[in-house]
Amino acid sequence: MTTVDMNINQSHASQRGIFHDQTGSLASGYNFTVLYWFLSLSLLGLILRFVGKNYDEFLPSKTAGVTRYPKFIQRLLYLVWGPRILDDAYFVANGKSFKIPTPGHDLCVVSTPELVQEIKENSSRQLSLNGIAKDLLQPQFTIPAHEWLDQRTHSQGHSSGYVRAIQTLLTSHLPQFQPQIEKIIRQAFEFEFKQAGGPNAEGWHDVKIFGLMKRTITKLNTYIFFGEELGQNPLFTAAALDFPQSTFIAAELLRCLPSFLCPLGLNIITRNRWAEKVMMSYLVPIVQARLDAGATGQDHADVMQWLIDSSPKKNPWTAAEIVGQILTLWFAGVFQPAIVGSYALIDLADHFSDGDGQGLVDELMSEVRNGLRSDDGKRDVEKLEVLDSFLRESIRVNNSDAVSGRRKAMEPFAFSDGLEVQKGDWVCFPMWPMMRDPARYEDPNKFDGFRFIKANQMLRRGQNPKTVPERTEMKFTDAGYDWPIWGFGRETCPGRWYASLVMKLLLVHVLENYECKMAEPKETRSRWSWPRYFFWRTGVVPSSRTVVQFRKLQQ
Repeated sequence: MTTVDMNINQSHASQRGIFHDQTGSLASGYNFTVLYWFLSLSLLGLILRFVGKNYDEFLPSKTAGVTRYPKFIQRLLYLVWGPRILDDAYFVANGKSFKIPTPGHDLCVVSTPELVQEIKENSSRQLSLNGIAKDLLQPQFTIPAHEWLDQRTHSQGHSSGYVRAIQTLLTSHLPQFQPQIEKIIRQAFEFEFKQAGGPNAEGWHDVKIFGLMKRTITKLNTYIFFGEELGQNPLFTAAALDFPQSTFIAAELLRCLPSFLCPLGLNIITRNRWAEKVMMSYLVPIVQARLDAGATGQDHADVMQWLIDSSPKKNPWTAAEIVGQILTLWFAGVFQPAIVGSYALIDLADHFSDGDGQGLVDELMSEVRNGLRSDDGKRDVEKLEVLDSFLRESIRVNNSDAVSGRRKAMEPFAFSDGLEVQKGDWVCFPMWPMMRDPARYEDPNKFDGFRFIKANQMLRRGQNPKTVPERTEMKFTDAGYDWPIWGFGRETCPGRWYASLVMKLLLVHVLENYECKMAEPKETRSRWSWPRYFFWRTGVVPSSRTVVQFRKLQQ
């Protein structure tokens, strides 16, 4: 893109009031506009889709869960109270499989190792993760440049290529990327503090933590995916942040609307696909230039190039199709790390503020101060066991999603225990209630940052801990039945080592440089306080209003 093109785009963005600063944060007025249209059109869509669908939807439900409500009401309540409904149903079911009515399909929930193994071993032609992603993103509307299949196929490069790019190549390059990652984190925090205004009389900076994390993760991912040049482009990073936000909201709206209203709803929410168009306008010419030059990973060490290298050689994709594939991966890479990072910093701030939690903070700071020293100058955060335990406990207490291992039934399916899954229904694992189950975790409602390091120490001595369910040592990046945050089987998250490095470097940066506390500590909160999080379907999303205060440590 030429300088003239960039200036035109920047002027266009400015005129439309898209930004309030160079990070690409959405203006508050736009947020309220989106919320208004989203709620209004969603309500209209729900009425059109569900009220007139079947009269028998108003009959009382006899399934586990909120049985006092008609099934139609249960489906609506699931949208805003999903994790609580799942929690109730899990404990009512007492280990058995169960179903929860949700808008558009039933959620079929299994929790035993044997049934989870059936999910892992099942063909994607029956239980499909791609089918879930297709339902969530509505790509026929939101990402039309990408050919989306219900099953990934190796011949089309949908599976092995992206797994190689993320799991193998990205992971192997993390030591090379780490210095720049640390630099971006440092600069992002400094910039956020300046944007938030000067410190108060006591030296504290007030920062809305979820916004900070989304913008920081966007800058990090832009560097990893596209290289340093685009990572420093404010227009591109603004679009890169806006794209997953507007796409998610639009996709949720489209799931509720009749098909004839989908184009209108999409254009309203995405402002005529602004973010996608900006990203495509930058990325397509770059990809085309690399294709024309025959560039390889030796020339460009970034995810974009690795995906180009892994694209099909027979019936090759166009540059636009490759960018469409990149955008689908981009969508998944911003919000989950931002949510996990937000909760981790909130938990850290709670412990800074709590006298009883100061021992954990002191131990974390001591481990970071002493554990990162090495003769060769490398900073290996993966050997920080207390930090690993703290991060795992933060995720256990604050799951960003109440379920894991989602699959969509592409045809009728029956589990060995007799649970029947109809075509179109979703299958999942109840992560939220299982990580709060007193039969699995001792004192599950208590935050114990040492929980997992103590358990690993006992396991090394050949003892079985009562505080956790696992019977072998585990760490943050491990995946399995007792630590299901990364998914299961062939569909286990390939980017978990990158996510681990980013989360730990963020925490290390704070522990090395700042003390932090909540602007509204737990003990001062009342029933009228703004909630720290909200539910949407099974998601547990931090409130954009939650403020964490930071103050520079006295060296």
